[in-house]
This record gives sequence, structure tokens and C-alpha cells, in this order.
Amino acid sequence: MTKRMYDAADPPAHPPKWEVVAFYIGGDTPHVWTAEEIAAQPARYRLPIYVRSNPDSHDPHVDAAEAIAQLHAFGAPRGCAVSLDLEMAVNASYVRAFDADIVAAGYVTVEYGSLSAIFRNPRTSGGVWAAHYTGTPHLEPGSVATQWADDQLLGTDYDASLIDDSVPLWDTQHSQEDEMAAISSLGAGDGQAIPASNDASLQWSKVFSDKHKFVSPGKDGKALSVYPDGPYWAVADAIVELHGFKAGDPVDIAWTRMKSDGKGGWVIGDDAWRTTFHANADGVVREQLSAQFGVDKPNPVRVRVYNPNAYPITVQGAMAKLTLLKY
Repeated sequence: MTKRMYDAADPPAHPPKWEVVAFYIGGDTPHVWTAEEIAAQPARYRLPIYVRSNPDSHDPHVDAAEAIAQLHAFGAPRGCAVSLDLEMAVNASYVRAFDADIVAAGYVTVEYGSLSAIFRNPRTSGGVWAAHYTGTPHLEPGSVATQWADDQLLGTDYDASLIDDSVPLWDTQHSQEDEMAAISSLGAGDGQAIPASNDASLQWSKVFSDKHKFVSPGKDGKALSVYPDGPYWAVADAIVELHGFKAGDPVDIAWTRMKSDGKGGWVIGDDAWRTTFHANADGVVREQLSAQFGVDKPNPVRVRVYNPNAYPITVQGAMAKLTLLKY
């Protein structure tokens, strides 16, 4: 599931009635939006953007501090995403340091750039927003958002993107559905190994949102499951990037319901939603797995990877959002 998003250097004269507005808060942008300009936008959801198209000559800690100060000044709630606009730049050390400071402040970073460059940077806590002007709304594989047209292609004064529902956007409203929903949003990306001819649950090292305390990290700070406290309808969305394949080789990714083993532990109950994917020519799988299924208190929910190949693979990055709706 996705939302429509527009962005522009200056507030558009006639903004579309889309769900998300992305706006500029600092860096080497030609215009920093004012609080009044932001408030005038009709979109319910917001994505602040910090631009650093020339990171080689800037300190990532100084830039992150500026971005965080702006987020505080505009009243952006903790847990929401901010975009780092890199344009064509590739600088791994800058991206890692900027993202670490943003996460430490309670936000997540969605890195933006041209499709030809952005995946050459390390994956950030909030995922990738890729620019690929096809003129048709779409999500690039491995991205959480794709800018599919610019203002010239559209003949407007704004650019157009699709953004995945898994991205924790700044929500300016609180609907009845929000009050009924329990949302857990998680991230991973520290090189977890999936052994040869084996399977494993993803280890979540980041908890972006968990108001209802359904996630319980272990002593190592990593979580495996979301633990519902009763019956819910689960709307699940995960984006997973796996490395180390031979081109064309398969892997299964699943949303899994666990059950008690009767000894204080957990075993697989069933795979509520399981799909087979195949590696691209670079030996990489970047895929999205969306699902809907019922859960209950005895059924912790996990994302699992099944590796049928005779060699290990690595989890390069992953994000998951589980929205639990009361029956």
C-alpha cells in the first residue's frame, strides 16, 4: 500500500490533493520552507527534507544537528521520518554518521537520490527514496519511495512520488482508526547471516514505533517478535534486502505466526503469508512483502527468511510495519 506525495523547492501555487507533502528544512536547498508555508499545505502527512548534495565538504554531525533543530522547531513528532537529499552524491561515511545522529534523536532517515547513485550509499534507517522519471507511478525494487516524475514532466510546479505505507510519516491528524490501531514499526540492517539450507527470523535492531509495547528486545537489544495482547486483524508490510546470492537463485520471505512450544519458548505455527523471490543479476534480492491475516495473544508475529541455497546469505537491510486492528 502506498500514498501519493508531492514536493517542491517552493510551496506550489496549487498543490494537489494528495496524502503527503515533502518540504525543505535546510542544507543546500534554494528555499527553506516557513512554518506558515508548511501549515498551508492540504496534505495530512508530512516528510521534511534536508539537502546535502555536496557531502564531501560538510560535517555530517553539524548537518544532522541543524536538521534535528529544525524538526524540533517545526514540531515534528519523535519517530517520524526525515529525508536526506543527496541528489547524485555518494559518501558512505557521511550517510552513516548523519543517520546515526538522526536515529539517536528519535527520528529515522529516508535517503533520497537518483536511481543511478542512491543504492551505492549505505542503506539508512528509514530506507531509500529513489528518483526515476518514468512518468508512471511506481516503486523501484528495494525502495520505500520513488519519485516517478519531476515538474517539467508533469507540467506543474511540483514533483510526484509514491511512498510506501511502512514509512513512519509525520501525521497531522488522529483518526478513529489510528486510535483503534496498534502500530509497531521496526528496522534491521546489521548484516545478519542466514545460514546455508536454513531459515531464520529477522533480528530487529531498531524500534521506530511501538506505543502499545508489543515489542520486547532481548539482552542484546534486538527483537524477534511482535506480541499482540489479544485478537487483531494484522495489516503487515515488510521491505527486505538480501545479499550474497548467485543470480537467479531463490529465497522465501514470510510473515510467520509463532506458537508456544510448551517449554517457555516459541516454534513456528504457520506462515500466514510466504512468497518466493529470485536474486537479480547482482546477486541481490530487494523485495516488498505485504499481507493481511488474523493474530491472537498466543501468536507472536515474525518476519522469516528461508534460504534453500547451499551457501549463506546476508540481511543488508529491512523495515517492517505491523498495524493491528481490533476485531
